[in-house]
Amino acid sequence: MPIPDTPVLFIKPRTSVNGPSPAKINVPRIAQDGTSDYEAELTLVISRDGRDIAEDDAMDYVLGYTCGNDVSARTQQFKNSQWSFSKGLDGAAPIGPVLVSPSAITDPHSLDIKAKHNGLIVQDSNTREMIFDVRKIVSFLSSGTTLERGTLIMTGTGPGIGAMRDPKVVLNHNDEMRVQIDQIGTLINEVYYE
Repeated sequence: MPIPDTPVLFIKPRTSVNGPSPAKINVPRIAQDGTSDYEAELTLVISRDGRDIAEDDAMDYVLGYTCGNDVSARTQQFKNSQWSFSKGLDGAAPIGPVLVSPSAITDPHSLDIKAKHNGLIVQDSNTREMIFDVRKIVSFLSSGTTLERGTLIMTGTGPGIGAMRDPKVVLNHNDEMRVQIDQIGTLINEVYYE
């Protein structure tokens, strides 16, 4: 795919935010069609309100980093182009297990990141492969829009999402997903079909 000039954006509602185990990835009926998917992502938390943030100042607005799983209902995303809906279902943004200060991270753009589905590595990447770095993402997202303190930003995923694998990998009831990022930890969630 061609590299975009600006980050691809979608918004997840607050109701999509979820925690680590014992919290479960809740898959509602609308997403139980064999296309529920995972995306291991470096996630950052905004420390204070900011608008039109310059790239040079962006790191001053980062409170910390954590692991994130951008759970997606691919049928809704690809068939109907409903990115916010397909990625914004209740509990579709598990994050955690800890929030790590930027001062404790050697370089946020050089962290190994893995996703494991039932113990098998399905994504194995590094944040240096991100199309846009943290400064660019924060600056662009704040253009004309206030990023409020506590805003979560998922920074994008590497290769290996379930929909693009052959054979495809989907999130099924009782599956276990792990998102592991160096210097941060491992986010673990079990999948639950309503």
